[in-house]
Order: sequence, then structure tokens, then C-alpha cells
Amino acid sequence: MMDFGMSEGGYNDSLPFQTSAIAILKMGDNRHRIIAGCVPINTVFYPCTVVDSEGDERDLIVPFIVEDDSIFEKLAELDKKIRQDILGIDKDKVSSPLQPSRRYAYSVFDKNSADAGIKVAHYPKTVHDRIYELQSKPHPDKETYLANCLMFMHDIIISKKEDSKRRKARGRGIFYSCDFAPDNPFQGKIPVEMVKINGSVLWEKFKENDILPKIFNTEELEILENKPVNLKEVTKAITDDELIEKMKTQLFINLKATDPQGNFLFPEQKLLAKEFIKLGLELDTSSVKELPPKTEEKATDIDNSPVEVGAKKEDFNWSDMSTKTEGDEIPF
Repeated sequence: MMDFGMSEGGYNDSLPFQTSAIAILKMGDNRHRIIAGCVPINTVFYPCTVVDSEGDERDLIVPFIVEDDSIFEKLAELDKKIRQDILGIDKDKVSSPLQPSRRYAYSVFDKNSADAGIKVAHYPKTVHDRIYELQSKPHPDKETYLANCLMFMHDIIISKKEDSKRRKARGRGIFYSCDFAPDNPFQGKIPVEMVKINGSVLWEKFKENDILPKIFNTEELEILENKPVNLKEVTKAITDDELIEKMKTQLFINLKATDPQGNFLFPEQKLLAKEFIKLGLELDTSSVKELPPKTEEKATDIDNSPVEVGAKKEDFNWSDMSTKTEGDEIPF
């Protein structure tokens, strides 16, 4: 299995490129503290061979954030046509590791990592939707209060698992689940109306009223103050021109890449290599007839603007938040 093209902290000085510090969702439980989000993105995990600064070749998987209708869309269609026509894979199950997928970027503290810095997590839609569901859920006994809390107030545990039966039936066997971590001190304490407040406004109010120290520890507060991450900036998509230049000079596609189980990502390597050579990275797919229909959701159908908690400012008695500690009030 190949390594990701980054160190634990997200950077690798020996390689001819850099990536943002990414919180990779690994198999099992991933404990994250969300800071901000989200920004819709298109991601590709690109298997490639690179030459590091010492002249050694390394096989890596490099995560890219790409534009809508990027070159990877064309390469994925080519790969899927081979799988469908040559391997006889049903069109409802055919897929390609080169197919960009819709993800939602959040800035987070990765509690599973030894690096305390801010990272960027790329969540699938199922996790993204679940986070907002958990955040908005009212308490069963106190409907004017949240059952949990706002997404950045307590750790979230995201479980990533593989189901062999699901893989056999649907061609894809990875699924996710998530929930707030146990021992949430804010359960039934946060008024439902706070979900409607604009995320930036809410953050500033928490800061003004000295509430953030009740949510983050000293080290995290120092990082938030001195080493912030601009989520929109670090999730900016790479252009096709930049991709083609990298693919020609630095990141050469590795058609012998394998998945975690040791299976080849590209079962028909020679055929695919021949087509890539024919295309010469100019990506002229006009000779590819009757491409299989897309089964994935088109990224262009989703708004690219940042999503925040609510959209308007509500009146709220902020001055009381740091003093009331009993009953149904916020425990600050």
C-alpha cells in the first residue's frame, strides 16, 4: 500500500510539492474537534510516483482539490469505459479511483494525531449531513434546548468501516457513522435558537464573553489565536493547467497502485497506459465513444459558497452566559 504524500503534520520537505495539513479519516474511530466549516470541494486521491529531493522514487497517494469538470473527470470516464467494456462490470457498479468525489472541508483539531495544529478534514456527504443533524436535534425532554450542542463545542467521533457484503452488492464497501463523544457537558444546556445565529457572529460573541476557554484548552486557544487557518484559502482548487504541468514533470501516475487489501486500483493497466499515451496528457477524449453514464452526483449542482451555522443574527443575552451555572442554563 502506498503512503499519503504528506507527513503527520501535513508537509513533506523532501517532495517537490506541498499539501495542506489534512486530517485523514482512517479505519476505525476518528476523534475530531470541529473549528469551522464548511466549504464544498471536489477531491481526488491521485496514485503517483515522485522523485524526492534525494533522487529516490517514491509511490504516493496525493490528495488534490480540483475544479468542476477537471481533467480527472475525463480520465475517470476513460477508466470506467475500460472496466465496463473489457471487464464486463455492470454500469451501476462501475467506478474509478480517479473519479473526483464531493467532500465538505472543515478545519479541525485531530485528537488522534500527535500534531496539535489545525488540520483540514474532508468529510463525505453522509458525515456532513449527520453533523448538522446532531447539532440541530432538540432535547427530547426540553424542546427549547439542544440534545447535544453546537458542532465546535465538543468532540465528534467519526467511525470509518468496511462492509464486505456491501462491497459485493454495490461495488463500494466503505461506510461512515458519527456522533458526539460521550460525556458531553453541554447536553440539554444550549438554547435551540443559537443554531440560527451566523457562525462568525457566534464565534465573536463567545470570544467577547470569554466563553471559548470553557470549550477549548489552553494549547488549542493559543493555536487558534496565533496559527489560524483560512479554510477558503487552503481549499482553493488546483487548475487543470497546474495539474497537467505536475503530471508531466513531477507526479507521474502509478498504474500499479494497490488498495489497502493489496488489490490493484487499475486491473487493466496495459490498456489504460496505452490510452493515456494515446491522449498524451492533452486529454482529447473525442475518440472515446459512448462513455458510461455518471452515477455520482455532479458537483456543479451544489453551491460553492461557504456554509455557516444559520444565516442571521438573533438577539441573545450574552452577558448572562458566563455567570449562570444551574438548572437549564448554559454551564459557563
